[in-house]
Amino acid sequence: MRERQIGKQEILFAVAFAVFLATVVLDMSLFDADGRLVQLFRYCGYALAVFKLFCGEHDRDHLTLYVAGIAVLIAGFAINRNRIMVLYALIIIAALSVDHTLVLKIHLIVQSIMLAMIVVFSQCGWLEDFVATSGSRFRHFLGFTYTTYPVFIFFFIMLDYICLRSGILRLWEYLAGMAVSVWFYAKTDTNFTFWLSVLMLTFFFVFGRALNRGYITCTFRKLFILAPWLIALITIAAQYFYNDQNEVMYKINDFIHGRLHLGHSGIEVYGLRPFGSVIEWIGNSYKDMNPAGYNMVDSSYLQIALQQGILLFVIILALFSYIIHRSIKCNRYYIAWSILFALMLSATESTLVNPVYSPFIMLAFCKMEKDGEVSDS
Repeated sequence: MRERQIGKQEILFAVAFAVFLATVVLDMSLFDADGRLVQLFRYCGYALAVFKLFCGEHDRDHLTLYVAGIAVLIAGFAINRNRIMVLYALIIIAALSVDHTLVLKIHLIVQSIMLAMIVVFSQCGWLEDFVATSGSRFRHFLGFTYTTYPVFIFFFIMLDYICLRSGILRLWEYLAGMAVSVWFYAKTDTNFTFWLSVLMLTFFFVFGRALNRGYITCTFRKLFILAPWLIALITIAAQYFYNDQNEVMYKINDFIHGRLHLGHSGIEVYGLRPFGSVIEWIGNSYKDMNPAGYNMVDSSYLQIALQQGILLFVIILALFSYIIHRSIKCNRYYIAWSILFALMLSATESTLVNPVYSPFIMLAFCKMEKDGEVSDS
């Protein structure tokens, strides 16, 4: 396969995205960095993203998506005051007309370097490895401000790598991914993410080559395209109808550490509105593991619906359906399967539209050429 030359606009995006990722991960760590300096670099990344958007040449269809998304974000911001979502959207939409493999490569490289550096420093004693205890549960923070951050980052690093490898894992890659996942699980005790990682790695190792023939994806194309809506509906319905008197629901709630109960409470308190509500999420951190007024809704679907509103929530689900449709159309079936795993994790974690964790929403705006090496049978 011939090497594709990277244009000036893609270089601009690459710098903006890399700066954004590195500075946000630094803020998520326990590095004693100058917060104002890190923030300055991050805003330089945002400025580069805006410059790239206005100076680049884009096709009309993508510009329509861009304008519609920005309009809803601005309307939502006027109501819910969520500045972070607007800034993240700048990075996401800056991927407009960038090759999708470049997005995945930047995310893989930068996040791998940042994760390895912070975790190694924490294990060598150069950075604090805070340990939270709850009964018999010990959770290492591994140099981060919360214990789940490194696990989420590694989960999507694996998905980046799998997509760049066309969904095919060799034995040593499978064993390496499993070994690191087990180590993170032993250190952080993150149940759902660990078992989903085991399922994901095993799935691609066993079925990777078969997936590239695309039989299942093409046969059940409509089901794949509807997957974001179905997963979101099931997730929100489970929280809406949660009843702690129901033994099955109670056990599920206990396994996922109270997420159904917290989601149910969030719906009762804030309700589902077109443009969301002003919400200050209060969750655990290394500074306070039992904060007063804890109200964190971890499910991406419900969190977005509550805070950003139903309109933006629908647009986001439509974008994921569009990405799955494009990936199948371009014979990149492994991307469709990878997004399914990302969607499943987002049922219990706030990773869906956070580009620090997941780059997949950016693929809605990227260039994606048809994979000529893959059969469309």
